[in-house]
Amino acid sequence: SLEIHNKVLFLGARQDIPPLLQVLDVFALPSFSEGMSAALIESMAAGVPIVATDVGGNSEVVEHNVTGYLIPDNDETAMADRLLDLLRNPETRWRMGEAGRRRAAQLFSLQTMVNAYTDIYMHVAGRRDS
Repeated sequence: SLEIHNKVLFLGARQDIPPLLQVLDVFALPSFSEGMSAALIESMAAGVPIVATDVGGNSEVVEHNVTGYLIPDNDETAMADRLLDLLRNPETRWRMGEAGRRRAAQLFSLQTMVNAYTDIYMHVAGRRDS
């Protein structure tokens, strides 16, 4: 009834996510609640700009106006406007995608996470080296 069948693909559950992310123009996450979204991190790591609702941990992942847009939850107009903005502006899309790729590598790489967990364990064990 939305007449978007020739513009949007609904693929269902998939196992081949990284190659699919490589061909996206934009990633939308219209959640009403969210934890730390792996989908956002994976999309940013693939260089895909984000449009997401500003709920849960999304603001810890997406840097508004830098790696994508954070919009109020339950605001379909803002979601549509930001998606159209990115689709109509390839330079902005590229700039945000590259910023997202850098942010994902800096904050969420395997080595960064290993270091963070090591620091936590060392602190709990009372042997913090700082």
